Amino acid sequence: VTRSRRPVDPAGAAVEDVDPVLDALAAIERSGAETMAAMRRFVGSRRADPDGGGDAPAGVEDAGVAAIAAEAAAAQTPPEVRPGPWRPTPAGVGLGLVAAGVVLAVAVGLGAIRLEGPTPVPPASAQVALRAVDEGAGRADVAVQELANGARLELDVTGLAPAPESRWYEMAILRDDGPPVSAGSFHMRGGDGRVVLWSGVAPAEGQEVRVTLEPDGPVVLAGIVTDGDG
Repeated sequence: VTRSRRPVDPAGAAVEDVDPVLDALAAIERSGAETMAAMRRFVGSRRADPDGGGDAPAGVEDAGVAAIAAEAAAAQTPPEVRPGPWRPTPAGVGLGLVAAGVVLAVAVGLGAIRLEGPTPVPPASAQVALRAVDEGAGRADVAVQELANGARLELDVTGLAPAPESRWYEMAILRDDGPPVSAGSFHMRGGDGRVVLWSGVAPAEGQEVRVTLEPDGPVVLAGIVTDGDG
């Protein structure tokens, strides 16, 4: 019997404390060899003296008993299996990749992950310096970005009083060939800061832009559109 001090099972676990089992197997092997040798001697003696009679040699019986005892001891001593260091198996790696793919697909489907970057905002194509009218207070500097589906107007508003409850500010672009175009509304109850509005028509250079306090419409801010370079 060839003895390995640290055999490894197919799952990668180290099998330790196998000495008792190996010793029992070796004992069985030795007992079997001794039994066979005694039987050969016994058979040889009977052939030489067929009428000699007598029982089998004592060595045969003792060796048989020893073999049976060793076999029973081996059956009652299972090897102790202790987990060894974890090693990823091909099946485990495959399952991990499948699980990661499912999580990624779900996240993309729910909008939790955006694979493309944010849509870049082009530089300002026009700007407006809105100033107070009739000795009013407040101002707003407007940057206009003309996009494929409309115009984005970003206002940097300072000093404009918050609109009272049930009232609001509305921006409009005045045109020579038709009624004003609304560019959206805001209230400034959160204090000075930036406001982003959207318009279906981009204001052109030379057009007037106004901010009114609705619903009755007094003009509070006004200015003329200039190109993006000021």
